[in-house]
Amino acid sequence: MLFKDVAETLERISLEQSINKKVEIIGDLLRRAAPEEIDVVSRFVIGKPFPEWSGKELNVGWRTVLKAAVNVTGVDSGEIVKLFKRYGDTGSVVEAILEKRKPTLLSPVKPLTVLEVHEILEKIAGISGEGSFQGRVKLVEHMLVRASPIEAKYICRLLLGELRCGFNEGLLEHAIARAFDIDVKKIRKANMLLSDIGYVAKLSKLKPPKIEDVKIEFFRPVRFMLAEQAESIAEAWRYHSGRVAVECKYDGARVQVHKLGDKVKIFSRRMEDITDSLPEVVREIVDIEGEFIVDGEIVCWKNGPMPFQYLVRRLRRKTLSDELLETYPVKLFAFDILKVGGRDLIDEPYISRVKVLEKVLKGAWNVIEIAERKFPSSEEECTEIFENCTKRGFEGVMIKAIDSPYVPGRRERLWFKYKGEIGRHIHEFTLVIIAAEYGHGKRAGLLSDYVFAAWDRNREKLIPVGKAYTGLKDREIAYMTKRLKEIALYESGNRIYVKPKIVVDVAASEIQISPKYPLGYALRFPRIVRIRPDLSLEDVDTVEKIEKAFLRDVKFKSVS
Repeated sequence: MLFKDVAETLERISLEQSINKKVEIIGDLLRRAAPEEIDVVSRFVIGKPFPEWSGKELNVGWRTVLKAAVNVTGVDSGEIVKLFKRYGDTGSVVEAILEKRKPTLLSPVKPLTVLEVHEILEKIAGISGEGSFQGRVKLVEHMLVRASPIEAKYICRLLLGELRCGFNEGLLEHAIARAFDIDVKKIRKANMLLSDIGYVAKLSKLKPPKIEDVKIEFFRPVRFMLAEQAESIAEAWRYHSGRVAVECKYDGARVQVHKLGDKVKIFSRRMEDITDSLPEVVREIVDIEGEFIVDGEIVCWKNGPMPFQYLVRRLRRKTLSDELLETYPVKLFAFDILKVGGRDLIDEPYISRVKVLEKVLKGAWNVIEIAERKFPSSEEECTEIFENCTKRGFEGVMIKAIDSPYVPGRRERLWFKYKGEIGRHIHEFTLVIIAAEYGHGKRAGLLSDYVFAAWDRNREKLIPVGKAYTGLKDREIAYMTKRLKEIALYESGNRIYVKPKIVVDVAASEIQISPKYPLGYALRFPRIVRIRPDLSLEDVDTVEKIEKAFLRDVKFKSVS
C-alpha cells in the first residue's frame, strides 16, 4: 500500500464530522491493506508507529521537521514564521512549504510505501548519541524529498505524535470489527490482552480470524485493571453487599512483572519496560520458581513507605549508582496474578487468584511482599482497616469484590479506591500538560507555568481546563523545562506547545465557571501535586469528572 493512500484517508476523516463515517472509511482502508502491512497501517491511523511497550521512541521535535523541510525546499525562515501564524500546526506548515516547491525536470521519484515509511521511522527511533539531531534530519529529508504535500503533512504529524483527525484507538477497534465482521467486544478484549492494536488487526485479517484464540502472552503487557473512586467506605461496602477484601493503598507506581524461565521484564502502567530500574526486584523474581505474570505496586520503602517523589527520582535515572539504590530502596507489593504457566487467570474470581498468588510467591523475600489484605465482616471493621492503613503512612485502601474477574484496561466498580473524607472538597485530577510558559524573576528562562488538559467525553480531543504555576520544587521545574523543550511542537511568544506526554496530578480548591476555557469551567487555585511518569495519556481524566466535581461543589455550598 502506498503511504499516499493512508495520508489521503487521514485527510478525509479529519474533515468528516460523523463518527460512524470515520469508522467506515478506516474499515475500508484496513480491508485494502495487505496482511504484511495491516499492523503498520492500523498504528499509523492513530498516530502510534510502534506498540507502547516496544521501547521505541521517535524523539523528533518541530525543529527537526522544519530543518528537514528547509533543506529540501530552500524556503527561508521568515516564510516559515508567516505560515506558522496562519496554521499553528507543523504538519500544515510543511504541507504549504512543499506546495510551493518548484517542479523538477528530473525523472519522477518513486512513491513512498507504508512499509518504507515505517522502516525509516524505525531507523529514526534507533538514533541516539552525538550527531543524532543531524541523523534524524537526514532521514526526515529522505521521506520529504519523495513525498507529495499531503503525504508530507501526515509524515510530520506522525513524527510529532499529533494527527489531529479525531480518531482514536477505541474507534479503530470498531473499524477492525466492521472491516472483518467480528464482534467488537472480541477485538477490544484482544487489544487489552495484547496491548498492540496493530497485531490485533493482523490476527483479525487472517482467514479464519485468530481473535478467538488470543491468550495473554509473556512480555506483552496486559492493560491494567483500574479502580473507581469511592465517596465513602459505605458506598463500596454496600455496593458489593459486604463481600469484599480490603488492601492498603500504596503510594507507588503500578507495575506488571513477567517471568518466563530465567527471563524477567517489568512494565509500568505506561507499558514502558522499566526492568533496568529495578535490579533488586529482578534478582529476587529470578529465584522464584515457575512462570507467571504478577500485578503489583513498586514503593520506595525504608522502614515504611517513603514519598512518591522519591520513587520518581529513581525511575527517572538511566544509570543507577549504589548510592542511589541505597538512598531510594524499593519494595514490590504484589496483589494480583494474571497468568501462571500456560493458564490465564483473569476470568477467575479475585479470591481464587489471590490463592494462586500466595502459592507462587511463597517463602520469605527481602524486596517482594504479598499485599496485606483483610476480609472485614462489617462496615465498621472496614473503616477500622482504613484508619489503620492511613496511620501507617499508606494513602488509603482498595476495596475489591471477592468474586471479581480481572478486567484489563477498564475502570470498574468491581474495585474501589478510598482515600478518606478529608479533601473531599479539595479536588484532584489526573491531567496532561499541553503547553508551558516561561516564568519571571528567579524563574526567568525556566518553563514554570503549565497549561493542562483533560479528555472530552469521547476521549477524542484534549480540552484545556486550567493553568498552574505552583506545586513543584526548583529541581522539578528544571527537569520539566528540559523535558518540555524535548517534546516541543512549536513556540508562540512566551509560550511553547508540547506533545501531550507529561501527566500530572493536579489539586484544586474548587471548580468555577470560566468563559476563558472551552469547557466553561476551570480549576480554582490549581497546584501540581506530583508528576506521574508512571501514567500515560490513556490515564488522563475526562471533562466529565470535572463537571461532576463542579456539581458536588454547588451541592456542598447549597447545604452549608
